[in-house]
Amino acid sequence: MNKFGKFAELNKDQKSAKSPDIGIIVECENATLVVPDYASCQVYDKDGKFVKSYGKTIDTVDLTGGASGHHANWVACIRKGSAEGINAPVRECHVSTALVHSANISYRVGAKKSAGEIKEAIKASSGLAEAFGRMAEHLGRNGVNLDEAKATLGAALTVDTKTELFTGANAEAANRDLVAKRAGRKGFEVPTTF
Repeated sequence: MNKFGKFAELNKDQKSAKSPDIGIIVECENATLVVPDYASCQVYDKDGKFVKSYGKTIDTVDLTGGASGHHANWVACIRKGSAEGINAPVRECHVSTALVHSANISYRVGAKKSAGEIKEAIKASSGLAEAFGRMAEHLGRNGVNLDEAKATLGAALTVDTKTELFTGANAEAANRDLVAKRAGRKGFEVPTTF
């Protein structure tokens, strides 16, 4: 059974637990975050048991608009000149988007590796090892041999939450990638020195 089948089975009596519609999953050391729609996030422990839900409950959100409903809500609040009634506060949107950008930067700064090299590099993290195992199994069932068609092992990144810049071993390359993609409009340029 895949992880989401396990979540659904373990949590069928939980009103706030649901399988994802938009597919944002963040696997952490001791928990998994599942973003099933544009209005909420659920936390599951390392055994797949529902812990907590953030945001609006499924029964209070109009999901008929999907992404367009989310954007329409945002535009309506801008026109109104008030954040009252916004589905996704700007700070939360920024932080969740930064997480996705960090994953993309990790991928771009990373390197192609064989399945064995990846297993060796991530063996200290049971969560990463388990997630990689599921991915490799899925790809294998679909005819992809990771020793022939190497996967990219993303670079390990750490972030200073105050400056929102990368720190540590891969900081120089990651910060260069972060800034290089952002020319910015006049008056809104991203600084290139810190």
